[in-house]
Amino acid sequence: PRFWLLLLTASLALMAIGYFWNRQMHGWEAESQDLLKSSDPIRRVEMADRILRKYTWLNREQRSAIGLIKATALSESGKFEAMEQAYRDIIKEDPQNHVALNNLAYEWAKRRVNLDSAEAYASRAVTISRVEIPNQRPSGRDEEEWKRTVRQIQGSYLDTYGWVKYQKGETSQALAILRQALGLAVDPVIDYHYGMALFRSGQADSAL
Repeated sequence: PRFWLLLLTASLALMAIGYFWNRQMHGWEAESQDLLKSSDPIRRVEMADRILRKYTWLNREQRSAIGLIKATALSESGKFEAMEQAYRDIIKEDPQNHVALNNLAYEWAKRRVNLDSAEAYASRAVTISRVEIPNQRPSGRDEEEWKRTVRQIQGSYLDTYGWVKYQKGETSQALAILRQALGLAVDPVIDYHYGMALFRSGQADSAL
C-alpha cells in the first residue's frame, strides 16, 4: 500500500509540475507579446524588468532579447546611464551579442563619449556580421532573402564603425568604411554620415 501511495504522490506531483510549467510557458508567451505590442517606452522597461525577474528559467537568448527591448526603451526615454548599463549587462552575459555591441557603440558615438570602447565594440560587431551571421540562416528562410538581410546588417554595423571613426576625427578611415556601408545597405542615416564625412574632408560638392 505504501508503494502505491508513493507512486500516486509522485504522479500527482508530476502533474502539478506539468501544470505549473504549462502556466509558466503560457504566461511568458503572453507577457512577451504584450511587451512587443506596447508603444510606451516607460511601460516597456517595467514589463521587461518584470519578465526577467519572474521567468528565471529563460535561456540566454531569451534574456538578451528582453534586455535589448529594455535598452531600446531606455534610450527612447532619454535614460542614458540606465540604457548603457542594460547593454553592458547583455554583453557581460553574451559577449558575442552583436546587436548590443553595435547599439551601445552607436549610442556612445552619438554622444561622443567612450569612443575607444565604441570603436572596439563596433569592430567586434562588424567581424561577427562577416564571420558568423551569414551561417545563421533560420530554418525555412529563403537563402536570397537571408543574404539581403545579412548585407543590411553588415552595412548598418559598418555605418556605426565609420561614424565612430568620424567622431574620433579619423575622417579618411571613416570615409572608406562608410563607403563600404553604402555598398551594402540602403539607409538614409548612412547617406547622412557619408555626406558629413565628405564635407569634413573638403569634398563638399560630392556631399550634395
